[in-house]
Amino acid sequence: MLGQTDQDRRLLSVQLFLMYLMYGLIMATTVIATIICVTIQRRHLMVWGLFAPKFVFDVVGFILTDVLICLACLYYFGFDGEVDGAYL
Repeated sequence: MLGQTDQDRRLLSVQLFLMYLMYGLIMATTVIATIICVTIQRRHLMVWGLFAPKFVFDVVGFILTDVLICLACLYYFGFDGEVDGAYL
């Protein structure tokens, strides 16, 4: 990031953070939709053959995505002990 001002870096960080939040929201929406489908079809025989594996796959993918987003935020934004101008 050579030649960028502090304000440009903050703007890039905010845009990157918003992108991570939108991706997490999309993943959460698919998990919620799968939960609703499993709840509606819970008495059907095929729910355990079709929806249960998809539900497990979606939940594991969602958890993995959240962990990777948190790690990426820590890597890109860093934590230098400063929160809103006050050092911890």
